[in-house]
Amino acid sequence: MTETNSELRQGTIAMRGTSNAEVQALLEMGVIEVSNSPYNSPPVMIKKKRGTYHCCLEFRNINKVTLFNVEPMPQPEDIFAKMSKDTYFPKLDFSKGYHQIF
Repeated sequence: MTETNSELRQGTIAMRGTSNAEVQALLEMGVIEVSNSPYNSPPVMIKKKRGTYHCCLEFRNINKVTLFNVEPMPQPEDIFAKMSKDTYFPKLDFSKGYHQIF
């Protein structure tokens, strides 16, 4: 596989202090972790309407070299049938609602 080391965008370089603070907060929350992987995605800081910034990652270079293993989505009826016997349901705290849960 090809390495995908990407350079920082100019806008992100100008926002380095803000992006470093956001990365530090995500590290402390345990959402991200330090990695020495040859594959990376540069952060992009997007300004929200209320003036704060949203840290996004640009995955276009990684998506070019990723081999996708597509599986069909399960039918909702099957999921509900399996859940009908459950008694405990986890409660999730979406303090950063844009992070995916795996």
